[in-house]
Amino acid sequence: MEVFFTGEIRHIIFNAPDTGFTVAVVTVTNVISGEIQTKEVKVSGELPKVSVGEVLEIKGEWVETKYGQQIKIVSYNYSHPTTEHGIFNFLKSGLVEGIGPTLAAEIIDKFGTEALDILDNDITRLSEIEGIGVKRITTIKESWLKHKKIREVMIQLQAYDISTGFCMKIYDKYGVDSLNVIQRNPYRLAYDIEGIGFIKADKIGLRLGFPTDSPERIKAALLYTLNLKTSEEGHVCYPYSLLIVATMELLNVEEKLVYSAFTDLVKEEKIIYEKVEDRIGEQWYIYPIKLYRYEKQAAVFLKSIMDQTNSTFRIEDIRDEADVANEVYNIAEGYDIKLTQKQMDAVVNSLTGKVSIITGGPGTGKTTIIKIIIRYLNKNFGDVLISMAAPTGRAAKRMKEVTGHSASTIHRLLEFNPGVKRFIKDEDNQLLCRYLIIDESSMIDISLMYYLLKAVPEDTVIIFIGDMYQLPSIGPGNVLRDMIGSEIIPTVTLDVVFRQAKNSMISVNAHLINAGKMPHLIPFKNGNESPFYFIEEEDPEKIKDKIETLVSKYLPEKYGYDPMRDIQVLSPMNIDKILGTTVLNQELQQLLNKSQVEIKRGYLLFKEGDKVMQIKNNYDKNVFNGDIGYIDSIRDKKVYVNFDDGIVIYENFDLDELRLSYAVSIHKFQGSEYPVIVLPITKRHYRLLQRNLIYTGITRGKELVILVGSSYWLQIGINNNKIQKRHTFLKKRIISESA
Repeated sequence: MEVFFTGEIRHIIFNAPDTGFTVAVVTVTNVISGEIQTKEVKVSGELPKVSVGEVLEIKGEWVETKYGQQIKIVSYNYSHPTTEHGIFNFLKSGLVEGIGPTLAAEIIDKFGTEALDILDNDITRLSEIEGIGVKRITTIKESWLKHKKIREVMIQLQAYDISTGFCMKIYDKYGVDSLNVIQRNPYRLAYDIEGIGFIKADKIGLRLGFPTDSPERIKAALLYTLNLKTSEEGHVCYPYSLLIVATMELLNVEEKLVYSAFTDLVKEEKIIYEKVEDRIGEQWYIYPIKLYRYEKQAAVFLKSIMDQTNSTFRIEDIRDEADVANEVYNIAEGYDIKLTQKQMDAVVNSLTGKVSIITGGPGTGKTTIIKIIIRYLNKNFGDVLISMAAPTGRAAKRMKEVTGHSASTIHRLLEFNPGVKRFIKDEDNQLLCRYLIIDESSMIDISLMYYLLKAVPEDTVIIFIGDMYQLPSIGPGNVLRDMIGSEIIPTVTLDVVFRQAKNSMISVNAHLINAGKMPHLIPFKNGNESPFYFIEEEDPEKIKDKIETLVSKYLPEKYGYDPMRDIQVLSPMNIDKILGTTVLNQELQQLLNKSQVEIKRGYLLFKEGDKVMQIKNNYDKNVFNGDIGYIDSIRDKKVYVNFDDGIVIYENFDLDELRLSYAVSIHKFQGSEYPVIVLPITKRHYRLLQRNLIYTGITRGKELVILVGSSYWLQIGINNNKIQKRHTFLKKRIISESA
């Protein structure tokens, strides 16, 4: 039922400073049959900068919550309190700097209900109160004017259907000039305010009356389209002709207008273009200015490192390859390992070259090679400085566990400083290491590669290790494939599965899939013992039920696996009403986590004990896209998440960066491994089913992999080896630098 009323804020139960979401008790006063009657009601909604004592004209509706009935605020207007009691509560709230409870009482005693009018129009009259000097009056005046201006700006911005949370972000960015900035160019919001993209800015712009062919609108749309291609599809650049067409279709405007916007953006140095010879001939490619610099400089840095021959620890300056190979053979024998010729080549390349690449699938001995390289260096050079790193915390932790040598994330290696918003390690303050070993290199995007390479001294030896057949990085680029494709960097591809790995059906099936063949599908039934199972099922609802039963009951009861820490559900899709990660997470949370300690943020619900994933890089917190942790506790409206590197604290407004991760997309899970992987394969995923996606999902399992779904659609996915081409020219630049 819709209600309209005027009430005074009596008590604030909860207020989120970032969004303005507030739960408060409001005193409503009515005159009924000549009698003054008051009652208290609970209200909830977006109320920015609200204080006790303020009077609101509220439009709302009654809703039933687990805390009882309350009014959900639909809209509101501020109205100054009119009674002495209301004005006193308002002034003593602390909203106005310089006025506390004592002075508030004195102001009411002196001026009564005229107090707020005095503050608005004749604030110098406060000097009539004994003990108030000019300095304090100045402080009160500045605070009162600021309070009024914030309130005015908030109300004006909300008139354009801007949510309270974004109103506060806008005010923090532009201050009292916020409305003027938006009225002059609302499309600035798409660049300046995180979370307001082109679509939101365009709604505001059109509401303000900006013409559909406005140059500012078209420039913002073109940048938005280019950003979609880089951030969501992984391109570093994009063909000019396709970008222009995509922007025209988005806005329904003529090509000449988009071309004009394009030339303006080039002049403003927001984009850059380059003519490149590709498969269909010479054409223009458009880059965001940063990605152009990252790609170009990464190639320069690589070539510079490869050309440097003055490394103190270059093995080739001391002995020839035959001597190195002989000693490597003896080290391997000490580990009771017999290296294949390609494994030997990989080790020798790493020890006698400046930059080298080792690539191969699961079970081909990449980890063994790292151990032998470290053993060789320690034996021959004692305390030689070796650094090991990987893109994710879990991958770094795994490196340390299998080699015994310390390892970190690349971000931590480069020492990001939240205060100055940049990496401390750079060309002027480079890494202190002579050997740098980077694992899971397929996950490195072009921006991270740029920052890594510029921090590497020219006399350092770099060894990149990764699986080129896995999915490419989440961010822009296809760095590992481009480096290998250049044929400039010495590369060894390991293609023989170790004997002990051959006993693992996971590795065997992964290699079969990578070769375009169907894996051995072992039915999941009593009596079978295998690390790889397939459960045939066509019906999506039954697939979901079987997955939930496996995770919550069967695997914990039969094998003793912890459903939170040992089992990971992977899905090709996030959005699907039956088998997407969002739905699976909600249902698995209900099944696996009975905690009553919880916190909500919009549609997100988190409980103590939940498994969660960070979904964007947050350099301030030193957590990054794809990091998985567990909610250690929820207290004082804060969430404490335990990641591999320790506890990270999230305020309410940070929770948008977290998602439940009982089920995650295969893309997001790159670089991580779990003892058990459960993976649905169904027709519902047909748009995303392709060989490298299935291969990547299967290789994330260490002990057990269970596929649930259709063997027909599994075959379709394996046959689909059409890898989506990413527009990137790192390979060409490496070749060009080496010419």
